[in-house]
Amino acid sequence: MYCYERKKIETIKEEKKEWYFMSIKLITSEKEEEGDYLVPLDNKIIIIFSIFLISLFDFVQFLISDIELTYLGYLSISFCPSLYGISTISATFFYVYALKLPVYKHHQISLSIIDICLIIAIIFEFIFGIMNTFVTAGYIGASVGIIIVSQIYVSCTDSIEKYLVEYDYMDPLFLCMKEYFDIYFLLSFL
Repeated sequence: MYCYERKKIETIKEEKKEWYFMSIKLITSEKEEEGDYLVPLDNKIIIIFSIFLISLFDFVQFLISDIELTYLGYLSISFCPSLYGISTISATFFYVYALKLPVYKHHQISLSIIDICLIIAIIFEFIFGIMNTFVTAGYIGASVGIIIVSQIYVSCTDSIEKYLVEYDYMDPLFLCMKEYFDIYFLLSFL
């Protein structure tokens, strides 16, 4: 898909002498037409290291989700999806502290609502889970811990991908292809 899209963009550029990104015409200035187009903020070593981190986080999250499946057998079906807001909260920390993006009042209100709903979901799972004879409080606590760690890895992966695409101007298809080659490399050690 990446090679096809790359070839298509090159033929469109040659035919019309206009800039395209994934079949979307980009508005350009004279400076960009001279070859000064989309210079990444980071050097190649940092970009390669970031792609490796994405692959590593994805790989570890996959291993954790395998453990997670054994823990979630006795819990309610909706418990794991109800804790997906953790990835939103941890992504906010990355955006604020790493990318120095502002958090506005509507973001704070939304995050507060997500926090309240997460706490309510965990409390209800403890209450109804302990009523079940097979589930203990430690079991539910371990499940919550595994889900939290898994969602933090998901948000780190998403945040680094966003950074590479928006700030280092990487092609998303190339990024995906490189990630999965790295994951294949990591899986070869198992």
